[in-house]
Amino acid sequence: MIQGKGGRFGPELTRIGAQRSLVYLRVSLVQPSADILAGYEAIAFISPQGNRITGIKRNEDDFSVQVMDMEENLHSHWKKDLKEIINGTDSLMPAYGDSLTAKEIIDLVAFLSSLQ
Repeated sequence: MIQGKGGRFGPELTRIGAQRSLVYLRVSLVQPSADILAGYEAIAFISPQGNRITGIKRNEDDFSVQVMDMEENLHSHWKKDLKEIINGTDSLMPAYGDSLTAKEIIDLVAFLSSLQ
């Protein structure tokens, strides 16, 4: 999201250029699992109905877990009712190193860096 526009699935980027270095921004695009911000940890669970829900953990305590799925729907469940909980170690953001050209990555990093 930038200046209130965009989705809620990732972090607020309005001032990312003032908060992060050029190197950090580039690494975040090509290796997003290198540094996952708190509040954006991947998680999956198997619901009582047998459905697999994957998203980012929004809250968790000893008894319950709340997850925002890829469509930004919030799911809240009692842990005792879930068949399985899988805490992820990878980012749900795709790695853009293979899908963007070197020039496109440079341009994107320059744009993000300009967000002051």
